[in-house]
Amino acid sequence: MNNQKLAIFEFDGTVIEGNSMFLFFREVSGGAIPYIWGLLSTSGIAMCRALRLCSKKTYYQHLTRHFLRGMTREEIMAASRQFLFVLNKSVRGKVIAGIQKRRLDNYRMVLMSEGLADVIRPWAAQFGISDVMARELEYDSDGRFTGSFAKTDDGLADLESTLQNKLNATQSDEVLAVSRRRKNAYLEKIATRYCLL
Repeated sequence: MNNQKLAIFEFDGTVIEGNSMFLFFREVSGGAIPYIWGLLSTSGIAMCRALRLCSKKTYYQHLTRHFLRGMTREEIMAASRQFLFVLNKSVRGKVIAGIQKRRLDNYRMVLMSEGLADVIRPWAAQFGISDVMARELEYDSDGRFTGSFAKTDDGLADLESTLQNKLNATQSDEVLAVSRRRKNAYLEKIATRYCLL
């Protein structure tokens, strides 16, 4: 098999301004006051995270459970489509040019985020990007969010194996990491080239 060229764009903070998960929670909570109230009611787990008494995954799962409790997959997907307007306003114009350039150079485009895959996929689809590495939600047999991340979700803890398993990437493939951060341990482990925007 021929080597492939992957361009992994960090979504939060690079493709968009801010954090897609928190922006989405503000949107689905129905405004600033319910959103702030939700953050206040989850301040205990935020304190645990600040003191490093719990993992980022545990913290994000707790927040997700609070803001999306009782929602079905269809409701979350409908909210994600409505949320496109907010995401599109947050996009950095320079990044879109970078995505188009890499596509013309025959790179396989990948978006990476610690946010929610169901929220990012509709945005990615606008640009023909089908590979999204982000947190997967778990749904029950009725399609209702269980309050947990999918059992297969390890966040970005092992990006290398995720690339191999989900994208069929090998060590000989070219992996271009695109980020605004100077240091991103996940990307530095697997990137053959690093591009800062």
